[in-house]
Amino acid sequence: MSDRVKSVGAVKNFSPKGERDFIFDPTTGRFATGADQGVGGHDFLGSAVGADKSTMVGGRLRRGSNGELQTNQWSGHYGMNWNDSARKAFQDFMGQHGITVSHTPSMHW
Repeated sequence: MSDRVKSVGAVKNFSPKGERDFIFDPTTGRFATGADQGVGGHDFLGSAVGADKSTMVGGRLRRGSNGELQTNQWSGHYGMNWNDSARKAFQDFMGQHGITVSHTPSMHW
């Protein structure tokens, strides 16, 4: 998902069973997740959307009991890139696209 994508319906309707990896690149304004990530995880997602891996952040997402996306910062490779600026950019980006996110600023829920 990015500003160049006309519809965010796939993300709004995304309801994984369990948790899924996601990435967000605050430099390019790109977000990606997927239902079947295989062994690629955060690296695969970042490559798929052309993210800048030096600034990209990663985490896990799931649906909350009220339907909101819940996210955290669980990533062995990109968790260290999270900071206040990246968190704000992520939450602002998702909000601008009409997606409610409850973000936990740690690796745990």
